[in-house]
Amino acid sequence: MLWLVTELDVDTICFGGAKGADTIALSKVLEFRKSARFVLPKLIVILPNKLESQPPETHYTTRLADEVIELGLRITAEDHYEAYHARNRSIVDRSDEIVAFWNGDYASGTWSCIKYAKSVKKPVEEIRLQK
Repeated sequence: MLWLVTELDVDTICFGGAKGADTIALSKVLEFRKSARFVLPKLIVILPNKLESQPPETHYTTRLADEVIELGLRITAEDHYEAYHARNRSIVDRSDEIVAFWNGDYASGTWSCIKYAKSVKKPVEEIRLQK
């Protein structure tokens, strides 16, 4: 993640706001930003619903992003959590390329995001994490 924020041609980084890799990565970038001596990319968090519907442990870090986009979609099991898939598509659609921190779980939202990105021909860099 720190490599991404120090690349001169990266002007925006989008996060999904999820508990885990999204929040940890955003937190690390925000921490690094305090000591950086150059302008860092704009940090955007895209949420499927509203901040209040996110896990409470993500609220503080999410609020520190440069922009928080709340899609306002209902999160329900009945539609197989379509709101999360819509959030992932929104991230991919706003991006030129995707860097996915993924643990190899094919049932995860990250895998869903990777699959969608590949289907719309966006370059994907997969950084494998340990489960």
